[in-house]
Amino acid sequence: RSRIIAAGESQGASYNCGEMNNFERQRSELEALIGEKYEVIQRIGGGGMAQVFLARHRFHGGWVAVKVLAEYLAQDEAIVARFEQEARIAASLSGHPNIVPIFDIGHGNGLHYLIMQYVPGEDLAQYLKREGRLSPYDAANVLAQVAEGMVWAESKHVVHRDLKPANIRLDGMGRAMLLDFGI
Repeated sequence: RSRIIAAGESQGASYNCGEMNNFERQRSELEALIGEKYEVIQRIGGGGMAQVFLARHRFHGGWVAVKVLAEYLAQDEAIVARFEQEARIAASLSGHPNIVPIFDIGHGNGLHYLIMQYVPGEDLAQYLKREGRLSPYDAANVLAQVAEGMVWAESKHVVHRDLKPANIRLDGMGRAMLLDFGI
């Protein structure tokens, strides 16, 4: 049995009080914007460019991840246009099992967001940090799946411009999925 198949949930990070207040404020603003359709549960990741929140669809109960462009970047029209272009192009890649599908794109009240499939598990960077490296079998398996997703994207004339372990999601069932194309 592959070690990747047994990969668990990602470990939570520690944040200072100011960061938590900002995350909670952004979560609250997002809830006000999409709350009729989604219940925004908690922040599950992110960095300097965007934050990612876990949400549940209020009608069918499905889990989604909501990526929200950072506030300071949302002030720059060129960056917003690029974020929206990336979301539209990534949405056009839906339909391949190794690419995380985008369900919706939107904006309001100064927030710009995209809604994608929530993939429980961890990214390859987290896995490598915890485990050190992949076995030859797991490396070949992940590489083959990533290559299949890349070939699909290329067939749609899309190049992944930010391929790195942090943008390869491992679902805990042995599947590797590409996200954040950095278009």
